[in-house]
Amino acid sequence: TSINRIAECCPNMKVLNLMGCDRVTDISVIKLAECCHNIQILNLTFCAKLTDDSIIKIAESCHDIKVLDISYCRNITDMSILKVAECCHNLKHLYIPGCRNLTDLGMIKLAECCPDLRTLYISYCHNVTNASILKVAECCLSIKFLNVSG
Repeated sequence: TSINRIAECCPNMKVLNLMGCDRVTDISVIKLAECCHNIQILNLTFCAKLTDDSIIKIAESCHDIKVLDISYCRNITDMSILKVAECCHNLKHLYIPGCRNLTDLGMIKLAECCPDLRTLYISYCHNVTNASILKVAECCLSIKFLNVSG
C-alpha cells in the first residue's frame, strides 16, 4: 500500500496526517511504526479500521511522540491508552474524543505517567468519569486545554 511505501522510504518522518483515511488498516500503521521511529506528530482521526494493535505498536516504537490524535477511532480501548502511558512520556497533546471504549482505567494511568500533558480532548468518552478528570487535574500540572464535553 501507499502507507507501507511511505514508511519504507521515509524513515526519518516526524509528522504524518492520515485524518479521514478510512481505509488505513492496522497492517499499514504497524509498518509505519516499525520503520518511522522518529514520528512526533501523528493524526489518525477517523481511521475507523484501526484497533489497539496499531496504537500499541506506535507507543512501543515511537517513544518521542508528542502529539497523538486518534479521535473517533472507535475500536480503541484502554489497552492502547495504557501502552501510550507506559511508553510515551514525552506526550504533550492527546486527542481521543469519540473513543467510546475508553474508561477511567486508561485515563488515570495516562495522568500518572504523562504529567507534562498540555492538551487532552476526551469529549464523547462516556465511560470516563470524574475520577479521571480529578486525576488529570492532580497530576498534569501543565494542562492548558481540557475538553470533556458530550
